[in-house]
Amino acid sequence: MGLNRRFSHGFQSQLSYTWSKCLDNASGTYGLEGGIPWSNPLNGSFDHGRCLFDRPHVFTLSGVYALPFQQNIFVKGWQMSGGLNVQSGSPWNVLIGFDQSGSAIANQRPNLVLPADTIMTGNINQWANPAGFSLPAPGTLGNLQRDFLAGPGTVNTNFSVIKETPIKEQVRVQFRAEFFNLFNHANFALPNANVFVQTANGGGAPNPTFGKVTATTTAARQIQFALKLLF
Repeated sequence: MGLNRRFSHGFQSQLSYTWSKCLDNASGTYGLEGGIPWSNPLNGSFDHGRCLFDRPHVFTLSGVYALPFQQNIFVKGWQMSGGLNVQSGSPWNVLIGFDQSGSAIANQRPNLVLPADTIMTGNINQWANPAGFSLPAPGTLGNLQRDFLAGPGTVNTNFSVIKETPIKEQVRVQFRAEFFNLFNHANFALPNANVFVQTANGGGAPNPTFGKVTATTTAARQIQFALKLLF
């Protein structure tokens, strides 16, 4: 869905919202190309789950406003613009962390033992409840769906102020003040996906750092100023 207000009386804006769902059994990149091997080579549906690039909700709002002041060279030519982007978190594939099945298959998943709506905590120190998963029996694969959980969403706001001052007919000076991540919102990366760690006797034990977020996906607030001569 999209709404667009064409530039009129110094103001232009547009809004868009996308609601989507993407499912597959092998996406391994953030595009349509590439893939990953199936966990079970004889059963592709075992890896049926969310695409790696699936984002159920994406909301974007942007606009430009040219200030109407025209009294003199100091107050004319000012313009403000900004943009807001909000989107759902990316899929999060909960993993065992070692080869429990003995098949050398990468990214083996545990068993799901609690209802999905009771697992997510939203706490960056432990994004999901580890009690919601159990270790499969040796030599078997877990029943958890691929990319079953969602990581933290993102919110980003950019803003800029621009002033253009004409010098000659085809020469003008442009001043820009730009603010990226205006509100310094922390957008967190995916949590630690390994819910178990292998013990010395070859078994598995709960991973104390499972679900912990240790990084961000966007930079902190950045401000830059520029002065340009356009001709």
